[in-house]
This record gives sequence, C-alpha cells and structure tokens, in this order.
Amino acid sequence: MRNRLLIALFGSLCCIFLMMSCGGGGGGGTSIVPCNNCIAVDTPVVAFGDVASDQQNQIPDRDVVITNKGSGSLIIGKIAVNNPVVDPFRIWSDPCSNSTLATNQICALKVRFSPNSVRGFSDAFDIPSNDPNTVTVSLSGNGIAGTASQTATILVPAFIGFGDVALGVSREETITVTSVGALNLVIGNIAPLAAPFNISTDNCSGKTLVKSQTCGLVVRFTPTTNDNNVSRPFYIPSSDKTNPIATVLLSGSLKSPTALTPPSINVDPSTLSLGNVVWNSTSEQTTLVQNVASVGSDNLVIGHIAPPAAPFSISTDNCSGRRLAPTETCPVLVRFSPTSSLGSGLSNSFFDIPSNDPNKPSVRVYASGNGWALRVSINEVRTNSCPDNISLLLAVLDKDGNAVTGLSKDNMSLSENGVSRGVTGFSSILSPIFVSVALALDFSGSMTSALPDVKASSKGFIDQLQPGDEAAVFVFSADVQLMQAFTDNNAELKSAIDSGSGTGEGTIVFDTLWSVIDNAVAQAKPANNRAIILISDGIDELAGGGGAHKSVKTQSEVIAHAQANQVTIFTIGLGTVATDVMTSLANETGGQYFPAPDSTQLGSIYTAIRHIIAGEYTMTYISSAAPGGSVLLDVFVNSNGLQGEVSRTVPGCP
Repeated sequence: MRNRLLIALFGSLCCIFLMMSCGGGGGGGTSIVPCNNCIAVDTPVVAFGDVASDQQNQIPDRDVVITNKGSGSLIIGKIAVNNPVVDPFRIWSDPCSNSTLATNQICALKVRFSPNSVRGFSDAFDIPSNDPNTVTVSLSGNGIAGTASQTATILVPAFIGFGDVALGVSREETITVTSVGALNLVIGNIAPLAAPFNISTDNCSGKTLVKSQTCGLVVRFTPTTNDNNVSRPFYIPSSDKTNPIATVLLSGSLKSPTALTPPSINVDPSTLSLGNVVWNSTSEQTTLVQNVASVGSDNLVIGHIAPPAAPFSISTDNCSGRRLAPTETCPVLVRFSPTSSLGSGLSNSFFDIPSNDPNKPSVRVYASGNGWALRVSINEVRTNSCPDNISLLLAVLDKDGNAVTGLSKDNMSLSENGVSRGVTGFSSILSPIFVSVALALDFSGSMTSALPDVKASSKGFIDQLQPGDEAAVFVFSADVQLMQAFTDNNAELKSAIDSGSGTGEGTIVFDTLWSVIDNAVAQAKPANNRAIILISDGIDELAGGGGAHKSVKTQSEVIAHAQANQVTIFTIGLGTVATDVMTSLANETGGQYFPAPDSTQLGSIYTAIRHIIAGEYTMTYISSAAPGGSVLLDVFVNSNGLQGEVSRTVPGCP
C-alpha cells in the first residue's frame, strides 16, 4: 500500500529521500546530487483510443521511454509509488524503477489497457527521480462495444539486448514482427537507425501481413570507443490504430578491454505450479531472476522474454531489458487463466529467459496448472474418530459461485498422500454448519477510493450470517485494530465496519493475519468453522514503498499458522494486487482467491464465499497415514462431465 501524504507534503524532493531510505536508485545511504533538467519522457500523454472490451488480451502495450538528457546521473525511484495505476490500466513491464541512467541512456516502461466495460477511462502516474522536475504520465482509453475481429494488431518484442561487444566487432539480432489481429497489418516505411545501430536487413517495410504472419528485421550493433551502455528506441509504424508506432528498445555496450568474470544467471523457481483454478479465474506466481556471480563480475543482460502459450501469460515483466549487477534480482509474474474452451484438467507451457550468461544463454521456465469447471473446497477436517472415520466438510460450487446440489458418493474420489482411499460415507448436510468469520479490511491509503464499496459489501455479508454464526471486524494499515470482537449482533458488526479507519504509514498484511488467526483460535466458538476474509491488494510494505516488508511475520509463517489451527483464509484482491501473495495465502490454507477488478463486484464475491464456508456435504474415509503428522488430501468431483479438484495439507490423526 502506498501513502500519498508524503508526496503532498514534501513534493518531488521527498521521492529522492525515499529512494535513499528504501534502498532504491543506488543511493547507498549517501547524499544524492540533483540532476537538473535531466529527465525527458517521449510520451507524457498515452492515449489508447477505442479498445473493444473483448479484445483486451490482444491489445499490445504502449511504450513510455525515459531518457537522461542531462550531464549527470539520473536516478529513478519507484515509479507510481504515490499514485498507483489501477485497472483497467497496468504497468506491465518496468525495468526503470530504482535504476540509474547515464547521459543519453534510456529505459522503457510498457503500459497496458484492458477495458472490462464500455466507457471512458483515465489515470496517471508519477516518475520520481533526482531531477527536481516531477514528471507525470497521463493515461486514457475508451472501452467500446465490438469484437477483436475489427482490428489490425502488431506484436513486437519489448527489448533487444546485444550485450557487450568488443571494439571493431559487430553483432546482429533479429526482430520479428507479428500480425495478431484479424485484419491485415500494413507495415509502414521503417526509418534508418542512428549509429552505433543500423538495419542490415529489412524484410518488413511496406509489407502486408495476414493474421499470424511474420516478417523480420536484422539490426546490427557496432560499438565505438564512446558507446558504453548505449540504448536507442526503434520505431516500427503500421496500420495498428491503437499502437501506430510500435517501439523496440535496443541496448548494447562496448566490451571492456579488461575481461570481467562472466555473469551467472539463476532462476528460482524454474518450475511453477499454479494449482487448481476454476474457469474464468486466475492464479499467479512469481519467479525471480538473479545474477549470482560474485561482486566485481560482469552485469547480467536479460533479453526479451517471450510469453508462454495460453492459458498462461506473463502479467508483469520486470526483467526484459534489465542489466543486473552481481546479486541483483528482478521478478517475472506468471498468470494462469483457464477457460471452458480448453476443457478441464492439466495445462502445461513454458517460456525462455535469454541472457548473456555464456554457460546458460537461455533458461527455460515450466508452468502448469489445472483448470476446472467446479470450485471444490475442503472447509474442515475432523479427526476425533481417527483413524476409522476422518470426516471432511466440503463445498462444491460452479464457476459462477452457485452451490452444486444433488451430488452423491459416486461423484467423488479421494486420495491421501497420493494413495487412493475409499469413501466410506457421504451425505448432504441437513443441519446448518455454523461459522465464525473474521473480516480483515485493508483501510490504508491505496484503498481509499474503494472504501465505500468495501464497507457496503461487508455489511451486506453480515446480513447473510445465519443464526448460530458469528463474525469479528478487524481493520489495518500500519497497525491492526480489533473494531468488534466475535459476536452475533449484526448491528454492532455493521457499526464497527462504518467506524473503521486506517492509522499510520505503511501496511502490515502478514502481522494482521497472524493476529486475526490468534484471535479466532482464542475467541471464536470452538464448534464453528473458522475463516478469515481478507480484502486488500496484498502488498505488505513500509511507508513510501521500496519493496521492504513492514510486517515482522512472513507469508510462509502465516500460512503455517493458519494450517496448524485449521483457519481458512479467503482473499479478495482490489487495485494493483500482489496476486501471487493473495493466491498463495488462500490456496495453501484451503480458501479461494477472488480478484475484484471493480469494487462493485464485492457483493457477489461475498455471497460465493458464504456458500463455501457453510459447506454442502460431509465425506468420511479411513486413514492409512501414521499419526502425529500432516496429510495431503486430494478430492476430485465429476458431475455430469463438469469436474473440479482440490488439494489441501491438513493435520492428520493425533
């Protein structure tokens, strides 16, 4: 969560202070020299024009190129830290934040517009730096009714890196231009490049490409003695109305005559498991790229990372085009978005991360996930009759959040620690299952615009509680406040929601959840199902951003604490969300993650969660696991060809 107060009080010079205190921009704790009239942005106004709402996954990104026009070093802070970009806009690729640009050096942001409704949208974000002149980039676009078949669309790589090239030597790289729209794409006349780059082969100018057809441009880099860390934008004009001038960032450097130890790339994890995801929902996971070479070694230059095949995509790419110093890292966020058109079950894909590591010039990252028509949840495991009758409380919903009724034992299969176990009992729940639900509401500065909807929908959820249920209300920002202890008094709960407000600077997501879990274990009714509903963007950080966590507890500690106490966490993501964090918190505790692109959708999400935590079915089986440990349970449901699956690690027999 980002706090807007500092920028209002101190202006752009505060950004410089924040870079020093948060470790950004290479300040290193020393004073930062202002760089007057250094920063220049080629497109301070980014207009996406008319974009069909069902075309959003095919619209290319627009480029915002930052150039250092001054004589000193331009130190860029964390971009959009004080005014985050919100949906339907997204900064998709950001190699510029916390970087230092030498004179005439450039870097490029990628901004995406994905409208989800028919209306006009606008937004803006700041680019803080050690230039006293604050730069603001304005964004606009119109979501219109229509189809993607009405457009011509160009796709080009965001970045081409030539690495370090010796004096008197040339290196060539190929840029592939692809037509991804339904209409023919007409490529315009591509202008020559300025030295030290030049176009050695142009097979694109004047070409007309049908859908999926490509053409190639070969660009040559021949550095001279003055070409250290040089970069240039390469412009490709076309008939794409939303992106008439596509930009590819070119970068290269003169190789030092003194040979440095080569860089060494490490990608962790290189295998991503995105879990079980219901159709039309998403799951995300981050992989980190690091230069693990020792200090004093050469920089790791990362090339353009091409996206994996659907239903996987790269939702945030902060690595393409980056030069990583030894020990430096950058993240790539991978998204899994299954749909009914792909059917149920396992999907696999991969993508490659190219670099100048001579031993590993390309590292392959594998991604997998299961897409299902049904949302299956294990809400509670009861072991009081171990080992003969372990009882599971289940909920089965369709992709729209409606309870699936009428299921029988024949629709179910179960495994324990990977071994199939027979289902000894199965029945619909005839008497109500009571629940104790703690609402953990993020009231920090970045949530301000959504708070009216958060409060209204949370009070609507209170109205859905049944006799025997209870709830508690927590609000948090820099600290956590218990606004109302567990009670079945709806009026007191609603009053607590209305009276909540954030305090202090920064946000403690993980410490809040730890406190709420402790409170639920100590204060909730012992016989009730215990659950937490977290509404947040999932970003745990100090005031002013910078990437440092404010919480003392870690994400993994919170998940283990919830698992040990059988507290299920449901997460609802609003704003610019740390989706991998929110997904992990939910999936690993038996809950679900629900993205809310618009805060007006919170009401229907709350209703779906209420169906899940109440449960619909009980299932029993005989355990074969040794007592005293945890077990991995996997439940598979097949209802008239519609399938769903859930895996959850739970405490086994005592």
